[in-house]
Amino acid sequence: LYETGYHRSIQVGLASDFDEPIMGDFIGPPVFYKLYTDEAIASGEPPPPPPPPGNTFQAFGNQRELKGELIQSLDAQNCQTLYSTSPDADPAKEIRQLNCQLMAAFVELLGRLSSSAEQDNTELLNQLQTIQINIFHLLNQYRIHQAQETLKALLTSQATQKSSMSREIEEFIETANAILQEANGTLMMVQSSPALEETDAKYCLSDEQLIATLEST
Repeated sequence: LYETGYHRSIQVGLASDFDEPIMGDFIGPPVFYKLYTDEAIASGEPPPPPPPPGNTFQAFGNQRELKGELIQSLDAQNCQTLYSTSPDADPAKEIRQLNCQLMAAFVELLGRLSSSAEQDNTELLNQLQTIQINIFHLLNQYRIHQAQETLKALLTSQATQKSSMSREIEEFIETANAILQEANGTLMMVQSSPALEETDAKYCLSDEQLIATLEST
C-alpha cells in the first residue's frame, strides 16, 4: 500500500516530501493527504489508505515503541545519569544540583569563548547537553503525577462549584416557599373577611338571575 502511494506521489511531485523526517513543534498532517484531493476522489484515482502504524512511532525525532516504557531510561537513550536514583533522594534537591552544574558549565563555556573562541569546546557542550537531558528526564518522571493532581484539582473545583450552585438553588426554593406561604395566608385572610362576604352576596348573581340576564340580552 505504501509502495502504491509512493509511486503515485512521484507523479504529483511529492516523493521528496516522504523522505523528510516528521519533526517540529507543531507537526502538520502527513504529506500523504495531498494524494486525496476532491478531484482525485471524484475520478477514483487516489491510492488505498496507508496501513496502520506498527509497534513503533516517531516523536520529536526519537523512535519509540507503543508497548515499551512510558518514559525511557537514560541508559536506554545512551545518556549518563547525573542524579541520584535512590528511592530516598529528593527530586527537588537533585534538580537544584543539576541546575547549579548547568550554570557552572555555562559560565565556564562563556569564559573559554571570551578568552579564545577557536579552542575546541565539544566536551563542554556535550556536558551541557547531558545535564539538560537529565533535568528534563527527572521532570518528565513526575508528569504523570502532575496530570493526576491537575485532574484532581479540576474535579474538586467542579464539585465545589456545583455544590455552591446547589446551595443557591436551595436558598431560592426556600425563599419562594416562604413567599408562597405568606401569599397563601394573606389570601385566606382576605377570603374569610366579613366585608368580602357581604360584597360577594351583594354582587353575586344566582344561576336563575344569570340565565335571565343572558336571555334578555
